[in-house]
Amino acid sequence: MLTGILDVVAGSAQIGYLRASRVAYASVNAAHIVGISLLVGAIVSSDLRTAGLWKADRWREGLATCVPVAAFGLALALISGMMLFSIRGGAYIADPAFQLKALLLVAGLVNVFAFRRAMAKRKDGAPSTAMRLSAISSMVIWISAIFAGRWIAFTY
Repeated sequence: MLTGILDVVAGSAQIGYLRASRVAYASVNAAHIVGISLLVGAIVSSDLRTAGLWKADRWREGLATCVPVAAFGLALALISGMMLFSIRGGAYIADPAFQLKALLLVAGLVNVFAFRRAMAKRKDGAPSTAMRLSAISSMVIWISAIFAGRWIAFTY
């Protein structure tokens, strides 16, 4: 049933245009890469600080700067990613690399909420051990999601 719905979406005129137009597809693909770059660049910067591996004394300042950038990058990556997904959604949904990427995205978002919860408990001082582990996990998860996404891009 899901595959049928995805096939209907892929057959729509708008998605047909995206598939047929090199300029439109390249633009959406570039927007996706920009979104990923903003998201992961901001995440890695704040995670390195939180983990104590870079400018640890200013970790909260780093979060204040990086979180809005990461949020914008996530929004851009999700919107453009859904557009790219809609072109071959039926095929992508069955692709193990796509499934892994989807799981990693969910894991990354769950980790964000877990981190924010730990941060709410820690009003002052250095990050807790749980926050440092969350930061390290975050870098691994988001970078792994990039690898899974690139695997998808180069298998179709």
